[in-house]
Amino acid sequence: MSRARQRPFAAVVAVVVAVAVPTAGCGDDVAVDPPAGSSTVESVGGSTEGPSVDSATTPASDAPYAWINGPYTARVGSPVTLDGSGSYAADGFLVAYDWDYDADGTADETTARPTVTHTWTTEYTGSVVLMVTDTAGRTGAATTRVAITDDGDEVPPGDDNCPEVENQGQDDEDADGVGDACDETPGFPTEDQSGVVEGTD
Repeated sequence: MSRARQRPFAAVVAVVVAVAVPTAGCGDDVAVDPPAGSSTVESVGGSTEGPSVDSATTPASDAPYAWINGPYTARVGSPVTLDGSGSYAADGFLVAYDWDYDADGTADETTARPTVTHTWTTEYTGSVVLMVTDTAGRTGAATTRVAITDDGDEVPPGDDNCPEVENQGQDDEDADGVGDACDETPGFPTEDQSGVVEGTD
């Protein structure tokens, strides 16, 4: 009886090829790209022994987070409280809240607290920006929409069934063209009717 001849396993050899990388000459400055998602503060050292001790890489995730709630709608001349209390520092704590009420890139007011009350004296529809600063000077910004109108809603005057009263929903129970918010006879009882009493157990 013939026996099958066993073939020896072939050895697998991993070959590592070393590639020589030319280095900069002594005294040359070497520029190293920072990892993605980080910002770098660079210093020129001239040493080939490694990065300078005064070079720093700050991950972008260390920037503070800004939150401004919103959107906000109000009548011209009515105070509006803007709320940035959801803002926080990733490292350290927040030291300043800069409020830009017309989004022109310039802070109109700086506070140490996360809320502020502002009154617009003219109509304005656009953005309001909050920039927060932490103990290391890092900043974060948030934007929301604000609509300051003649009656406190965003319905155009020609389409508004209560042009002098805040009435964003334009409810009109009796369909007479006058909104419930300003209709003296809105089509539903606004007070107890004669003979109607509150039920008791």
